[in-house]
Formats: sequence, C-alpha cells, structure tokens
Amino acid sequence: MTAFTLAVSLVLFISIIKNLIIFNFENFLIHLVPKSAPKSLIILLVFIELIRLIIRPLTLMLRLNANLIAGHLIVIIIRRALLPIIMRTIPVSIALFLINIIETGVSIIQALVITILLHLYAKDSIN
Repeated sequence: MTAFTLAVSLVLFISIIKNLIIFNFENFLIHLVPKSAPKSLIILLVFIELIRLIIRPLTLMLRLNANLIAGHLIVIIIRRALLPIIMRTIPVSIALFLINIIETGVSIIQALVITILLHLYAKDSIN
C-alpha cells in the first residue's frame, strides 16, 4: 500500500511542480525566499524551501496511508461489532448491503481527503 500511495503522491506532486515551473517560473522563484528575508540568509532559505518542497510528497504519502488504514480499521470495527447483531435481526443480503454502504462512505471520505490535500498543496505552490 505504501508503494501505491507514494507513486500517486509523486505523480501528482511532480505534475503540480512541473506546471508551476513551466507556467509561473517567476512566482516559483519568488516563493523560495520570503519578502522580508535578510540578504545574508537568502541562500539558506532557498535551501530550506527546496527541502520542504521535496518532503511534501512523502508527507502526502504518509497522510494517505494513515487515512486508508483508519478507513479500513473503521470498517473492520463496525463489521465485527454490528455483523453478529445485524445477522440475527435482518437477512444476510441486507446486512451485507449495509456494510457495503459503510465501506463506500469511507471510500468517499478518503477521496475527499486526498482531493483537499492536493488542492491545499497546489494552492500553496501558486500563492
């Protein structure tokens, strides 16, 4: 799972950086150094900002892994806690349908989280 989320993170983040450099290179360079930075610290600040830019896909990967694991844990906990109760009260097909609805909800939440994170990273890169 880690390899998949790292690949997704890298592909999406590299495309954001590539577009930023191609279409807005001046803004890219300006954001490497804060406006009020002393001239003696510019080289150090550029180095720190480049490291921050390189680390971003790794943090995105870790966040994606954490969200996927949390989603799976929620589904497993709900399934183990509710399935015996549901199986006694309603037919199996309806119980499985309800569990699938819960899994779909968790997947939608995970998709929302990755979309928000990518939006925030892209917005931070542009502004």
